[in-house]
Amino acid sequence: MPDFIYNRASYHVANGNVDLDSHELKAMLLNSGYVPNAAHNRIADVAANEISGTGYTAGGQTLTGVALTESSGTTTLDANDPQWPGASFTARYMVVYDFTANYLLVCFDFGSNKTVVAGTFTYEFNVLGFMRFTKT
Repeated sequence: MPDFIYNRASYHVANGNVDLDSHELKAMLLNSGYVPNAAHNRIADVAANEISGTGYTAGGQTLTGVALTESSGTTTLDANDPQWPGASFTARYMVVYDFTANYLLVCFDFGSNKTVVAGTFTYEFNVLGFMRFTKT
């Protein structure tokens, strides 16, 4: 699960600004200069800290296999684990955002800088998905 869901993410999903079935979702990697803040809302709030390096494309990677499921009042969003092959870079955070609508959804903190040199950088989403909404 993410370290946090951005404050406005649930609102944007609920009112239709973010369409989890049809919008393009991306994973963007950020450097250690980013100061996580759940009040951030748009990609512009984090873009200054996007990493650069071999095997990484600005804007991040489009998530594939995005699946939205519901069971017993819990809605789960999941996708294939993002991978950056042939990579040489350092990252500290990953954000998932709605590229179509330009809204941040979730933030993952790796706990420390993670460096890859001429290899594949993979982030493994939790088996329970990366974003959950539970009926209360």
